Order: sequence, then structure tokens, then C-alpha cells
Amino acid sequence: MKGNMKNLLLFFCVCICFHAFLYTGCEEMKGTENRNNTDSQNNKNGPEGNEDVLEYINKEPISLWDSVEQIPYYDATVTNQTVPELTPYVINTEKNKKPCVIICPGGSYMEHAIDTEGYQIAEALNSQGLSAFVLKYRVAPYDHKAILSDVFRAIRFVRYYAEDFGVDSDKIAIMGFSAGGHLAAMALQNEPEIYADEIDSVSAKLDCGVLCYAVLTMKQPHTHQATKQNFIGKIIPECYNEMIEKYSAELNVTANMPPCFIWTCRPDAVVSFKNSEKLAAAMDKAGVNCEFHLFEFGNEIFGGGHGIGLATNCGDAAGWFDSCVKWLKGRGY
Repeated sequence: MKGNMKNLLLFFCVCICFHAFLYTGCEEMKGTENRNNTDSQNNKNGPEGNEDVLEYINKEPISLWDSVEQIPYYDATVTNQTVPELTPYVINTEKNKKPCVIICPGGSYMEHAIDTEGYQIAEALNSQGLSAFVLKYRVAPYDHKAILSDVFRAIRFVRYYAEDFGVDSDKIAIMGFSAGGHLAAMALQNEPEIYADEIDSVSAKLDCGVLCYAVLTMKQPHTHQATKQNFIGKIIPECYNEMIEKYSAELNVTANMPPCFIWTCRPDAVVSFKNSEKLAAAMDKAGVNCEFHLFEFGNEIFGGGHGIGLATNCGDAAGWFDSCVKWLKGRGY
């Protein structure tokens, strides 16, 4: 009898412990669920409560689309092709959102001078308290349709994830070098035509631009032939003249064009300084704010002042960066 009582008491103890365990586990699960719900509410970043949270590593490239199938005009038959990507050089701050600059390196729409006209520029901007992004856009055999879709996507991508990057979505500038300067000018003057997903629903409007020894005209005699050919792509005779007009920046200035800082070197042996001079004159005529610097010194090793990036040891051209930063700061950057 005593043995049976012992067994019965043991059984009740086990049952009580088991129920206590279940209760504790359920309460923990509820707590986790509540925390998850709270976290999901706190993570509503981006425009109008966007719930996407971008995970990224600073100074590591980010694909602009989730998969190649989503990339406009993607051609799987192209070998050794560039997948559009953006490398953030952001200054993390908990106090104020930073203005930022999207950088488009040059390379005649054939390649990218990604170091001297990309990463080095981003580092220099960081040193002045500005966040930056280096854009690697598609190049030939892709043409203007794909290239333009990449730059507009980059602008929208930065604006959509502005909170995650810690940048001011109203202070997005673009900077371009050589062919990248042409791409920057196109982004300043044109409207995007692709609306594929939620990211594409936000504005691609820029606050201002910086154009560095840029290819800006598609017209002879001052265009850069390789840049023009690679950007236009396959020539359709009945549309050719229209495209030349459309993609010549100096011919498409309106009063609504964002302000620009433009610089080049008179001795530039690759892209005539007339490209920059004509655009600056057109902007002035349209009443658009433009600061234009025509430097007299160019390093002959680098094509008389072309492809010089930060222009260190290039005479008066070396002053372009400080002047540019001063101009940006004057605009609230």
C-alpha cells in the first residue's frame, strides 16, 4: 500500500512539472511572437512605411535587382557582362541623415575606370563628410536603353532605402566622369520609362549634378566617337538624327534642369572641352545655376587632362575637388 502511494505521489509530481514546463514554453513563444511583431513594426523603413530592410556591408557591391531575370533588357548571351551594382560608401550616423553623391565612372561605355573615377572619389567625398555610392552600369554591347535603366534604378534604389543607408532622400546628387559624365547628364535631363517593382515607384529626380571632363554632345565635331557609338548602339537610320539630338545634353536644357558643377581642361586631347563649354552656356541661357571651371593645365600623360580623377599634381586642375565640395556645401551638402 505504501509503495502504491509513493508511486502515485511521484506520478502527480511529474504531471505538475510537465504542465509547468508547457506553460513556460508557451509564454516564451508568446513573448517571442510579440517581440517579432514589435520588430516588424519598427523595421518599416523607406517611403510610406516600406517594410523591406536592406542588409548590406559598407564598401561591398549590392545588386540593383534581386535576380538577372528582373534586369531590364538583360541578354543571357552576352559574355563577361557587367551585372548592374552599387557600392555604398556611407557615413553611418545616428544623428543626421547625410546627403549623398552617386558616382558614375567613365570608360567610353566599354569599361569602367572604377578605381580612379569611382572608389577614390568616394573615399575623398567621405573625408568631407559626404556619403557616396559607386555605380557599375552595363556597357557595350548593351546600349542606351539598358544603360539608362541602370542609372535610374540606382537613384531610385538609394532613395527607396534611404533610411537604411542613413542618407537624406531629398539630397541625392550625381557625379560622372567622361562617359559617366554623359550618363549623369542624361539622368539629370530625362525621365525613367521603366516601372517594374516597388523600388521603381519612387522618384528618380536628382538635386544636382557634377560633370567632370564629360562627353556631353553626340554631334560632330566635338563628340567622342566611341562613347557615342556604344551608347546609341545599333543604328536605325530613320531614328538616328532624332537620337543624336535627344542624347546631346546641350540641346536639351530646360529651366527645370537641376544645378550643375562642371569642369574640364582646355588641353584635353580625348574629349574636347567644347562639350562642357557648350552645356554651361546652354544652362546659363536657360537660367539654370551652373558653376563652370575650365582649367588651363592638363597632365599630358593622361591625355592632356583627361581621365585624371582627383587630378592630384595636375596644376590648377587639382583644385577642382575642393571647389566642388565648396559648391556642394553651399547647396546644403
